[in-house]
Amino acid sequence: MSLLLTRSTDDERKSILSACGRICESGGLKLSTVLQEPLIEGQTALYWAILNRPRTLSQDDNAAWDALVVALLDECGGLTETTVNSVRLACMLTSNNVLLQYLSWHFRALSPLTTGDIMMLRPLGGGDIVDVEETQDGSGTFVAHIKIRRFRLRMRVSKSVRLEFVTSERLWRLTFTTTERMENGLSKSIWLLSLGLASHSTPAWVEAELLVSRQSQVTDPSDPHEHVFSAPFGNESRELQPGLQNAITVRLDNGPMGPHLQNEFV
Repeated sequence: MSLLLTRSTDDERKSILSACGRICESGGLKLSTVLQEPLIEGQTALYWAILNRPRTLSQDDNAAWDALVVALLDECGGLTETTVNSVRLACMLTSNNVLLQYLSWHFRALSPLTTGDIMMLRPLGGGDIVDVEETQDGSGTFVAHIKIRRFRLRMRVSKSVRLEFVTSERLWRLTFTTTERMENGLSKSIWLLSLGLASHSTPAWVEAELLVSRQSQVTDPSDPHEHVFSAPFGNESRELQPGLQNAITVRLDNGPMGPHLQNEFV
């Protein structure tokens, strides 16, 4: 528990984890198993490591706290479903999107990416970029700045691109998919966008707009001259409920964006 209550150095973490490992072995247990058991108030040690992170930290303190979470995950080896769920829940409850994005790239079990996506992104040295800005006024309003790497190639190969990010008490999944459908006797590529909430998220009224930029870098969404296409979506009749089966889905190819979905604009 001492690791979860105080900031520790790399050497201190290694020493404590090594000692914990020896104690577990003497009792016929594996530290990797113990770390992934919900033994502390029904949650794993990783859950509490993320939740106990103070909101106001220096850059060095931030790095030390993140290093603790990574060290615990490394000790776990293969992650169980319980551990994956506890990490995602803790990131959601603390609105720690930065940590979720980092862990998603470095730990396969926490990533929404397919194996094919990882193979296509690995030469670039990193995954998609999702930076979230929340208004902090209690309305739940936010802007997600998203850069999807190798988007067209991944859509051609995998037929789907999935992204996840967190805001206050919500974990969102944004998914682009494409499929072939017969229309008027002709085969046509159908492009869909869906937005859903993961389990344990707070329900939300959704009034959203997808803004697509011509430029490759993430741009300022307040500048209307940077946007090439937009696609509004939402549900005014009811709240979006947790569960990806409840996702809001809109079609993208039957509007102005359609002819350009596979060219240089996106």
